[in-house]
Amino acid sequence: MVLATLWPILANLVLEFGNKFLETLATLAPFLLLGVFIAGLLHAFVPRSLLVRAMGGSGIGPITRASLLGIPLPLCSCSVVPVATELRRQGAGRGATTAFMVSTPETGVDSIFTSVAMLHPIMVVFRPLAAMVTAVLAGLAVERLTEPEADLTTEASDSCCKHGPEADQADGRGLFGGLKYAFDDLLGEISPYLLPALLLTALLGAILQPSTLQDLPVAPWLQRLILLGGGIPVYVCATSATPLAAAMIVAGVSPGAALVFLLAGPATNLVTISAVRQNLGRSSAVVYVATVGLVSYAFGTILDWVWPELGQASAEMVASHDHLSWLHWASAVVLGGLVLWHLGRKLRARATS
Repeated sequence: MVLATLWPILANLVLEFGNKFLETLATLAPFLLLGVFIAGLLHAFVPRSLLVRAMGGSGIGPITRASLLGIPLPLCSCSVVPVATELRRQGAGRGATTAFMVSTPETGVDSIFTSVAMLHPIMVVFRPLAAMVTAVLAGLAVERLTEPEADLTTEASDSCCKHGPEADQADGRGLFGGLKYAFDDLLGEISPYLLPALLLTALLGAILQPSTLQDLPVAPWLQRLILLGGGIPVYVCATSATPLAAAMIVAGVSPGAALVFLLAGPATNLVTISAVRQNLGRSSAVVYVATVGLVSYAFGTILDWVWPELGQASAEMVASHDHLSWLHWASAVVLGGLVLWHLGRKLRARATS
């Protein structure tokens, strides 16, 4: 009797979960594939020497240039460490290196296109702007408030993603090398985090109706604080975090809290914090985390203050999924196939190792 009563509910939940998963994948797929493709072109045709020249020395100039150069680069908070290691060895300043390590994982062409697909335009603008300001302030803080304790070392590059530095050595120049990096190295790096994020997003969408959490007695300032505390120690990929943030907003979490999650999560995790401590010193690691946390919280507060002033509802922070074309579904098939292939390859590699 109980099973007969629960079965229709469970069947509807499973059906809704499947619909939400396919809908999210189709919404995300064309933008993510385009972003990954552009990331491959950047990898193939933007020389590393350009980054080194732009980031040399100290002061606001190198720090600002490092922040700007880091925004489009599709490196996560793990693989950015060995890249920063090489840049630091070649003459990048402490502040510029810090700024690069903040702005690069917080956003990239892949996550920017994902934001366009999943979030409201105001959030699309806020995200890279906040990443830029956070990176500049973090670089200035490390440069002005701390003393040099150590240079970046080889151990830093070995403490993170093994394939990250290899993918970023830019040995394979040209279009073919860029495409290989985009759809083999980069998408392979994203896939283990993208699939769980899509599954969790679909689960939240199936269980929680729009604005479900809006009436809970948790003030926006506390929501921002909770997501900040949760985002700092845990690894979050900027691209896979985007659908999660969209699902949280639909469920009633404040847009500012979701922005804090999008900023603090990708820029900080225990591995990155440890790498900063080992390479730039303990005081630099403290300043790094504190600056990212404070500025992320500040931008979340600004967004929560601005949005109601514009007379908009929080649910409208998320892009509409009502008009999915054949291109969306075809891209979903391609992206889904590539993600499954990468995950299968990783599982086979583990089984044989």
